Amino acid sequence: MRNFIKVAYVLVFDVIQIFNSVLSVILFSSLTASKKIEKTKKGGGCFVIANGPSLNEEVDYIKINREINSVLALNFFCNSKLFFGLKPEYYCISDPLVFNSKDGYERIPENIDRFIENFNKVDWNCTLFYPQHFKTSFILDKIKNDKITLRGFNSTPLYGK
Repeated sequence: MRNFIKVAYVLVFDVIQIFNSVLSVILFSSLTASKKIEKTKKGGGCFVIANGPSLNEEVDYIKINREINSVLALNFFCNSKLFFGLKPEYYCISDPLVFNSKDGYERIPENIDRFIENFNKVDWNCTLFYPQHFKTSFILDKIKNDKITLRGFNSTPLYGK
């Protein structure tokens, strides 16, 4: 009997988590954020790159294979010296510190200012993905570059089995 209660408890807990996740998606996700991303390169893949020492070992490989592969960069990669050399077609920034005007800008103003400055210097087509719930961020408002397409994405977490 005790084992049955444990199994029932776990099952009910999982069902509640799944219901909560579905309800969160319905209530907090944006339908306008869900747009199809078209391939930019035929037959190739995509390099996903971020800051880190291991990237230095792969730069030559990425450059050699750049013609048939797209590049997706993350977070503050645009503040690295490699950003303008690799010219990513896609960029994803989801760090809440970037968008939280009270805490983030006060803690890392130099990084955020360089982020904005670098995106305003981009001279290639780049899609910048950001969490949809930050669409009114003053940071996004400061990016004034026709080469940058801003596109929100849903970041509603899902729980359950």
